[in-house]
Amino acid sequence: MPRMALLISAGAKAQLEGNNPARCPKTMTMRGNALVLVNDLLKRETGKVYDVSIKVVMHLVHLEWYWGEYESLWIHMNGVVEMVRAQGGLGEVRDDFLMQILVLTDYQLACSFDQDLVLLKPQAYKRNAQPLPVPYPEAFNSPLLDFSTPFVDIRQRWGLDSAAAEILDAVRDLTVTILSSSLTDSEISTQDILTKAHSIHARLLTSYQSPNSSSSTTETSLITTTVHFAALTYVTSISTLTPLSSLEPPAYLSSPTIQQMFHTTICAVSLSRWKQLPGIFLWILLVISPSCRNTRLEWFAKSKMTVTALLMSLEDFDIARSCLDSFWRVGAWVRNAVARQQ
Repeated sequence: MPRMALLISAGAKAQLEGNNPARCPKTMTMRGNALVLVNDLLKRETGKVYDVSIKVVMHLVHLEWYWGEYESLWIHMNGVVEMVRAQGGLGEVRDDFLMQILVLTDYQLACSFDQDLVLLKPQAYKRNAQPLPVPYPEAFNSPLLDFSTPFVDIRQRWGLDSAAAEILDAVRDLTVTILSSSLTDSEISTQDILTKAHSIHARLLTSYQSPNSSSSTTETSLITTTVHFAALTYVTSISTLTPLSSLEPPAYLSSPTIQQMFHTTICAVSLSRWKQLPGIFLWILLVISPSCRNTRLEWFAKSKMTVTALLMSLEDFDIARSCLDSFWRVGAWVRNAVARQQ
């Protein structure tokens, strides 16, 4: 593990210097040394050693995800799947924290790449959505989770303006409708969902302002701009039945100038402020991650998504998992709706 810490530090240093960590001789050598260590550990073939090996490879998976080394990422992720299977499945992983990391990573990659989960067995995720712990911390309030109190009723406690609260409530209503449609006794049709999505999209588009069009630069206004941008992207994906990873946003969202301004906007809000709104922040990061490849937002979205999900899980793992599960299910609904039309 000390070698992994050094590799992570070397990769972060390379990125800060404007270099690609995956192409730096130092990080390449250190990554090779880590793989040699894993191979040596696997030769011992004991349960405890498997846990250590999985931890090392999971560090590599995250680093390769951040660095855009997707071919290596999936090679190592498939290796993790085989190691977990050799232990008898996730239920046999002895380290609870490692098990949580495995589950969260499986969801994050599935959400980022718009695909099925690879670690969780089909019967574990093709059933109804994960049961939501109630009550849960109000700070974890998210447009991905059903909650008895609307955002508009608690916005002042969390420093949100009315525009942001209304957008979040609209997004939550759409999300819950999609999740409810997957229930076996649901009478909600795809057309019902599309009608609602188009209505929300039209309202969002009418009130949309580009990130630099407002003279106000308070954190409250910056959060509203960020929420609005993320909501437009999210609802556009649903209303057009286009997976986020394949979405080609209209000009007001896709131009390099707008992307740069959005990057500036979301980073202008302090991380300590986003930390107060982890449920909202995680949703934003999940939305922008699939559609910001090869942009300045990519590393920011991936790394902060991991940290936010992990921090939430340390307080309540079921809540963190429920957020990721809901987002993944919405993406799965879009993919399935597309498949049904073909």
